[in-house]
Amino acid sequence: MLLRQALSRTRQALRRPQARRITHREEGRKLPREMVAAMTADGDASSYFESMRSRVAASGATRAASSAAGDDYVALADEALDNILEKADELSDARDDVECELSSGVLTLKIAGTGTWVLNKQVPNRQLWLSSPLSGPCRYEYDGEKWTHTRDGSSLAELLERELGLIM
Repeated sequence: MLLRQALSRTRQALRRPQARRITHREEGRKLPREMVAAMTADGDASSYFESMRSRVAASGATRAASSAAGDDYVALADEALDNILEKADELSDARDDVECELSSGVLTLKIAGTGTWVLNKQVPNRQLWLSSPLSGPCRYEYDGEKWTHTRDGSSLAELLERELGLIM
């Protein structure tokens, strides 16, 4: 009995005329389901666009606040990288076995015979990540005064002084 009912429903669904696909005229892409539903319900897309306007307006304030906070992070991270590069350049001038480079937010410091330190910005996490041949990977967050290690609370300046002799 249940099988007959299921087959009957399937046959009825197959006999119904297929809904016309509504596509974007210029790009040939399918429109969002919500827009198609709104267009079939009231003949145009006004209800869809109204709902999208309210969503955009609601998210606009949040996005602006996070963008401003992100800009602060980027400025602080860039300043830290520039300061470290300046000190690393001084070290490079004093020693022949040291090379340093800052490119696209990634600071690379190579010391022949010891290894390579890489310090880079992690914008989504609002952190600086350091890869060190001596202490391994470390993540630092700005606490309002200095860049502190996320696990042990030590500062980035302390690690750079201990491992490289850079006095920040």
